[in-house]
Parts: sequence; structure tokens; C-alpha cells
Amino acid sequence: MKIGQSVFAAMVAVSGFVGMGCSSEPEYPVTPQPTYTAPPVATTTAPPVAQVMPCDAVQQANLAAAIGQRAVGEATGMQPKFNVCGNVPEGGTVSSEAFYIDASVCYTAIANGFPNVTEVDAQLVIDPSVLGLQPALAQMAAQPLASDSDVGAMARINCYKYQMLFAAPVKLVVRARQGAGVVGGALFTKKI
Repeated sequence: MKIGQSVFAAMVAVSGFVGMGCSSEPEYPVTPQPTYTAPPVATTTAPPVAQVMPCDAVQQANLAAAIGQRAVGEATGMQPKFNVCGNVPEGGTVSSEAFYIDASVCYTAIANGFPNVTEVDAQLVIDPSVLGLQPALAQMAAQPLASDSDVGAMARINCYKYQMLFAAPVKLVVRARQGAGVVGGALFTKKI
């Protein structure tokens, strides 16, 4: 016990000795350091991405009338399968639901753009999402089966005949290449 008490006494003595020479005042005066405040970083907000809006009843009626007039001469003897319509920004697209293409059928697509759209593209493309393809195969499958070659606000794919032995899910895609506004199209079919 005497050893434990003497060690304790020695520790108290040392702490008292160490504490005597230290004060809270620094040995040298403290020089205030200048502070630097960074200027606020200018943030830019990206312009909002324009979304594809569905056509209203008037726009759908106008598109149906325009395509109906064209179909008299461009899809003679063919049956209408479906139509698509949307109000898109420049470069925007509207597309149909996937349908299975058949080698025994001829497909004609008629597309139009309205007033501010000056260049419209129409394509028939395989829908890789229906097939569940891996990304690399999906990219290859996304190449158009058929594209229009027209220039201007009207486009047409004339009697495309699918050449494969198996059916594939396909969709009609209409794109406003130049200009923004209402674009749409219709697909017509005929057994061959």
C-alpha cells in the first residue's frame, strides 16, 4: 500500500509542477489571420426539357383529315391499322404501341407535321423492349426496318414488305426533325 500511495503522491506533485509553468496566455501575441470568403458560385439551370404532349381533339381531327386526304392516293385499297399524334419539341418523337409485323402484309405509313414543323421523318423500327434484348443487341435491333425518303412536313413509307421468316414487334415512329409542334402518322396494311 505504501508504494501505491507514494506513486499517487508523486503524480500529484508532477501535475502541480507542470501546471505551474503553463498559463492560458500565449508566449507570443496572436496575429489575426485574414479570412477569405469565396464568391458565390454562379449556377445555371438547364432549360426545361420539353415534353411530348398528347394531341387534343382538334389536333387529332386535323391530323386525321390530312392523312385521310393523302390516303386516297397514297394508300389506295389499304386498311387503316392505327394512328399516332403528339405535340413535340424539335427532335421529339411520337410512336405507336408495338405490333407484330407479318411477311404476308404490305405496310404503308403516312405522316404529317403541322404548322411549325418543316421536316418530318417516319420509320418502322423493331421494339427491343418487347423482346427483352441485352443493350448491345437492342441497339442493333433498333435500326429502322424502313424509313421515308421524303423532304418536308409530309413523310411516307410506301408498301414495306418484311422479309424475315419470324414475326417481330415493330412500332411506327414519327419525328419532328426540324421545328416543333404537332406530328403524327397512320399505318395502313394490305395482304399481299
